[in-house]
Amino acid sequence: MQSRATLRAAHDALLLELADAEAVFRKDARYSGRVGAAKALLAFQRFVQTTTETPDPAETQRGMQLLAPLAALLAGLGDLERGTVAPIIRPAKAGNSPPTDTLTLIVRAQIAIATECLVQAGMPLKEASAEIARRIHGKPYAAPKRSIENWRQDFQGPSADPECVGVQKFRRALEYVAEFKGRPAALRRYAQYVLADQVFAGWPASPQRRG
Repeated sequence: MQSRATLRAAHDALLLELADAEAVFRKDARYSGRVGAAKALLAFQRFVQTTTETPDPAETQRGMQLLAPLAALLAGLGDLERGTVAPIIRPAKAGNSPPTDTLTLIVRAQIAIATECLVQAGMPLKEASAEIARRIHGKPYAAPKRSIENWRQDFQGPSADPECVGVQKFRRALEYVAEFKGRPAALRRYAQYVLADQVFAGWPASPQRRG
């Protein structure tokens, strides 16, 4: 068992390394954030190694074994930079058109939720989508109002896939927003809150438009 001082030092070091990783993640346009993500994983790996090290070699070895999945993922991220796709991150076959990635779906759902809040607050859809497009203008996840209207329809329309993470996110939010029915000011505040959600911080700068 590590001393309190050792654990505290390891914790402080982890936070510093994560802050550095987050800064790299935001600026990592070339690799869509994976260098920053790898630095964060490596920081956690070092933290576990430090906090699980004991005089007993068997226990220390066990702590290292627990990191095997993380080590495999780190190696896979490194392989991507060398042009190789490791099995752990190789995409599953999904027909002719691969699905949209999870982060993109969640961000789109958040944008659609904010739009829906303005609509429920009494704003016409075209005005609401234009307002949301204006608010996210200049952001890496910026989108034209027509796309925003399409996402809102995709997430709540009859053909929406209930297994889609974006649809699930949107529908859960609708249940929560129902509490604000008849309260336009509360709906507008929630739209602003949704657009400040931490999920947007996870969107790295990228020279390429997300699909």
